[in-house]
Amino acid sequence: MSESAPRLFGSQEKPSRAGEGKEVQMKDLSITLPDGGQVRKTADGRMSVYDLLKNCGAVNPRVTFKRLSAEYPEVVTGCYNLKFPGSGQRATPTADEAGWRQIKMVLPGVIGASYRAAVSDLIEKALSGDIATAAAIAERNNDARDLEWLGARALSKSTVLDLNGAISAAGCGQRTYAKVHDSNNVNVTGLTAGEIQAERGVKQTRDGLDVVELGLMIALQGTQTRQIKDSGARGDGQVLSIVHTSGAHIANLRRVLVGPRPYPNNGLLTVDV
Repeated sequence: MSESAPRLFGSQEKPSRAGEGKEVQMKDLSITLPDGGQVRKTADGRMSVYDLLKNCGAVNPRVTFKRLSAEYPEVVTGCYNLKFPGSGQRATPTADEAGWRQIKMVLPGVIGASYRAAVSDLIEKALSGDIATAAAIAERNNDARDLEWLGARALSKSTVLDLNGAISAAGCGQRTYAKVHDSNNVNVTGLTAGEIQAERGVKQTRDGLDVVELGLMIALQGTQTRQIKDSGARGDGQVLSIVHTSGAHIANLRRVLVGPRPYPNNGLLTVDV
């Protein structure tokens, strides 16, 4: 591995970078692949890169790994040497699942090419909003809170589309869309879209909302859509009047649920929201 690669730590002892220093003795928890191949694995999930390369068809895994280290040093920075138990065992570079995925991206031959094609296909489906791909990802997640958030996030997208449709049907201009969504963000979270993105580290505003906030946003947008349609509102003024009235009710509900929040921007305004 490149001498500039950083040391990484996966245990209380200090493992070495691939190819240097002392090695850490680890318990061998080998796994057997469906085709009979074996891969040595540690208790914390790190796998022998040599074994993985061998099962991918590498004739000499050590030579293959050495070449990959020289050609793609950034890919193997997550690998470090461990010494598995057994007579004659030598230092073995190991990687976790994420590290192995990085290595597969640069593998030569059919396996590397097929993996890159699969990754490219997945990216294309994700960027095109393929629902089946989203469902497949959700199916692999067994965290109830994650799934609850994902369901609320998806529903909030549906209700914002309905609200945008109602605003358009009422004959409003683009500035009204911006005013509506700015108002809704502040009433639901106490923050503007820009502040949500900056303070919560997200690019898409709704990705920074928690489950409670998403639920409030869904209720608010659904209410506004229904009121705009039922009232036959026309023009910017009538739509914004509905939006501000319903938004105030949701803001009051949020204060009951989570308490008031000091207005952002370091308290430049002296009111709570």
